[in-house]
Amino acid sequence: TDFSRLSEEGARQAKEVGKFLAGLKIDTVYVSPLARAQQTLEIAEASGRRLPPASVVQDLREIDLHEWEGMLKKEIQLRYPELYNQWRGGGSPK
Repeated sequence: TDFSRLSEEGARQAKEVGKFLAGLKIDTVYVSPLARAQQTLEIAEASGRRLPPASVVQDLREIDLHEWEGMLKKEIQLRYPELYNQWRGGGSPK
């Protein structure tokens, strides 16, 4: 079950995104199925302009990165070169 919600800071940022998007021509909108992504879209629309109907895309869900969580890509490449290469599609580690 997805109980994720935006923080106050996240809601403030979503409002700013809505204002920014108001000045752009947008033909298509994709959104994650996560509750906080849906909430971000709703707040952004309320703060800017009505967007085209959003397509919910399951592949936009987060993935659990385990020990890579919070690391920069360069750090991962240095500390876990074989696993990083495999993750990027370079085949299985030796």
